[in-house]
Amino acid sequence: MRFRGSPAAWAALAALAAVVTLFCATRATAQQTIPTQRIDVFVPEDTGDGVWDGTYVYSCRDFKIGLWMRTRDGKPEMKLRYQSLQAPETFETDWNTKATYYLSGQPATFGVTYASRDARRIEAAWHWDVQFADSGRTNDSTFSVFRPAGGRALVFRFRQVDQQIRGREEVKRFSINPPPVWTFSKVSKRIDVLWEELPF
Repeated sequence: MRFRGSPAAWAALAALAAVVTLFCATRATAQQTIPTQRIDVFVPEDTGDGVWDGTYVYSCRDFKIGLWMRTRDGKPEMKLRYQSLQAPETFETDWNTKATYYLSGQPATFGVTYASRDARRIEAAWHWDVQFADSGRTNDSTFSVFRPAGGRALVFRFRQVDQQIRGREEVKRFSINPPPVWTFSKVSKRIDVLWEELPF
């Protein structure tokens, strides 16, 4: 049976066929496209605005951190509290940024070592170690801390994050790449804000 329609009907049919062809070609191209470029991590600019002293917070889907900063003899000091949102793990450091705590009855340690620190920037590394009889994990990270525009935030820019995971029969070592960038929000100029008061 032949289609006998008006010229307008033929034009509409041709337009529909063109749309279907375009849709199929676009869908096929989208299905074959695989992104090959790495998405860069946004790093706020180090402006040195504001002052260190105050209370800061950072949270993501895995954990939250409260950070207290003060200045002594011209050098910044920090104390932090970490709370995992994936496991019953939490600790709080002293003003030397060191902590010993227990996880499932076993001692764990966290400590920051400073390479340099002044009114504008901190260069540091941390060693975080949790060990059990048949498993364990170690995190060694180096990072910079600085204040971006406005001084109402604080940035941890990690340069290297090395992880070691020990199981019953093997030890896995790997680095996180690209290293993360954490931007803390300054929530108070005071350094005596309680954990329970922090606006996560």
